[in-house]
Order: sequence, then structure tokens, then C-alpha cells
Amino acid sequence: ENRYLTLFTAQRRSRDVVYTQEIRRLPDGTLQLSGPRRLGFDPLESGLIALSGVRFAGGTDRVLLTGLGLDGYQDIYLVDIESGSIEQRLTHDLASDRMPVLWNDQVIFTSDRASPPATFAYHLFSYDLATGGLTQITDSSGNELNPAVSFDGERLFFQSDATGVSNIYPRTESGTPFQVTDVTTGFFVPAPVSNDTLIVSGFNDAEFLLYQIPVPEASVGIVSEPDVSVAIGAQPPRETHRNHPRRR
Repeated sequence: ENRYLTLFTAQRRSRDVVYTQEIRRLPDGTLQLSGPRRLGFDPLESGLIALSGVRFAGGTDRVLLTGLGLDGYQDIYLVDIESGSIEQRLTHDLASDRMPVLWNDQVIFTSDRASPPATFAYHLFSYDLATGGLTQITDSSGNELNPAVSFDGERLFFQSDATGVSNIYPRTESGTPFQVTDVTTGFFVPAPVSNDTLIVSGFNDAEFLLYQIPVPEASVGIVSEPDVSVAIGAQPPRETHRNHPRRR
């Protein structure tokens, strides 16, 4: 209770490594961070030169991540934390696969594998851990990125620019995606904080802010403009000054 574990990648001695860090909420409401712990996984020993998009995989003993290999392929990996070894390479091809997240028994990730040549459009795909089957689950005219799963596991959230501007869409396993925001300056990177609330990044008044927004059950009550009153950590508008060239 009041303890959280976060997961991230960072560069250490010219190589990417994975860290965990514990965060505690103290009785007075302040947050206390413990020193980060480096996991035993050595990417170079596994033929990987860059790591990104690391997520816990149904617990704290395994992680999903995107790895760029010495062979030039960017694929999805399942890594055992304790042994520091790759448990499974889920994809292995020329497509660029990124941003994996576990949704029940499926690994959801974004990939350009279905886009026409030289277009590099990204859509969401599902990898079945039991069968190894691969299924495309979005097919819009835009890009679908940053999948995230609701707390109860019922819905998948992602951002899509199918309308020309990036907005937020949820999807159930049996349903079709529907748009829940329609912001002209864009919402990005949905992060569920409860079953009916999201934190999203949004652009407003020349700066990016974090917003807390409700998630309706359908496309009714759509969020149409960012509400600065619910922006997290919003600052008063800053004065802008014209830059003058310096005399050399």
C-alpha cells in the first residue's frame, strides 16, 4: 500500500540498461524515491544495441521491451528480470515494431508492417502468447501509437491521427475503436490512472501540459478542447521576448 514500482531505460557507459525504482507515498502526501536498481539484463550479450518502450508483463518478474538488434531489426522481446535473459523474441522481421504492452494474454504493439512501401504508417497488432498468432487490430488512414491498458483490463487506449490530428481512442477486445477526444491541437500518450480517468499530454498556448480527462463509455460527451483548469502543473503564461542577434 502506498508503494509503487516504476520501470525505465537509461544509458550507462554508452549502452542502454533497464532500471526499476520504488516510489513511496508518505503519510503527509509527499513522495519518497529510493535509489534506482539496475536489472541484470545485458542487452549487448543478447545482441541488442538499443532498448526502449519497456513495460512490466503481468507482474514484476518479466518485462516487455523494444530492442534494436545488431542485425538492424527492431523487434519485441519478453525478458526475465531475475535471470537477465531473453525469454522470447516475439517478432523477427524487417518491420519496425515498437511500444509493447500486455493486454490479458495478448501483447499489443505498434508496427509499420502493414503499410504500403515508403509510407511508414503505424498500426496496432496483437501477438497471442499462447499460439504465437499475429493479428492486425487497427487499420485507419493514420498512425496508431502508444497503446495503454485500463486498470480493469477491459479497454485498450491509444492515440490516432486518423482525422489529421492526434486524439485518444479506446477499444474493447470485442468492439471497435471510437474517438473520445477531438482536440484541434492534439492529445498524446494516454496513461490510465483509474478505470474512467486518463492522464494525457496536450499542446496548448505554445506549451505541452498534462491533462486529466474523463473517459466516456461511448463517443458521447467527447472532449473537444483542452481545459487548462484541469492541466497538471500548469504555469501562468510566460512573457515572450524577441531575440536580438548578438554582435560578434
